[in-house]
Amino acid sequence: AGLITMDDEKMIHFTELGLQLAELTLAKHNYLKTFLMNAGIDPETAEREACAMEHGISEDSFQKLKAAYPN
Repeated sequence: AGLITMDDEKMIHFTELGLQLAELTLAKHNYLKTFLMNAGIDPETAEREACAMEHGISEDSFQKLKAAYPN
């Protein structure tokens, strides 16, 4: 998908697009984990559920959630 490359030493590197996607996914994860913890969910559960949610939520829904409930 053009998100990573592998060099001659078998080291994996993000492409520019891959890095952008990774940063967006991390931002979603961090927001969702904090959101869940602020709702009273324990940190371990919030971590696990944020991992699942970060990949399923659309960018549009994520932005609207952040606007409605800023951390």
